[in-house]
Amino acid sequence: MSKITTTWFYIIDKSFEENIHIENDIYVSLFIKNISHDISIHIWENSKVDIYAFFSENSPKNMRIIQHENTSKLQVKALFINDSNTLTSNISSHIMGENIISQVHIVSIVREHHIWVDSSINIAKESKKIQANLDLENIFIGSKGTLHSLPNLFIDSNDVKVSHSSKTHRIEENRLFYLKSRGLDNISSIQLMTESYFKKTFVCLEMIDKNLYEKLYTDFLLLN
Repeated sequence: MSKITTTWFYIIDKSFEENIHIENDIYVSLFIKNISHDISIHIWENSKVDIYAFFSENSPKNMRIIQHENTSKLQVKALFINDSNTLTSNISSHIMGENIISQVHIVSIVREHHIWVDSSINIAKESKKIQANLDLENIFIGSKGTLHSLPNLFIDSNDVKVSHSSKTHRIEENRLFYLKSRGLDNISSIQLMTESYFKKTFVCLEMIDKNLYEKLYTDFLLLN
């Protein structure tokens, strides 16, 4: 078990154990990239956690975030983009307390292989005054790629405000036409549009660690 006890920005890599506990009364930002082992993140009372995740080569089969006790806030922003491999993951938010916020946003950019991302918000019976939402956005930019993407809500409490959505589409032809009419070729136009998804996902990461953001941005561009 790995314990986080201080407000800070942490890069989660192989040095962290499968179970990560974020102690009471701190504000933590986590960055996760291409880890393959399962991971469980436990959030305790009155803590705020922002999670940024980028998966292009490997992804955890299961990533569970559990909010224990009361008055914690969670935000997850994850981006999947596959190059020459299949990515499979199950990202789940588990809520067991009162006055809890959980916001999960997952973007999958599908090229020529398969992406399988299940996701869920799970609210226990004793939970009260819960706000949660789960948003999935899936974009096809290849010709042979396939996708499995399923948002799930499992709610045993009545005192909740919960929503979920899932949007799947190809790169919009009218936007491609507009960019090409301004002198860009097809490949450059697609790259510019996919970059917008990257920037929306990781805009706050740039403010936390500009060098890390620029390195991640370079890695992303190499996939396009």
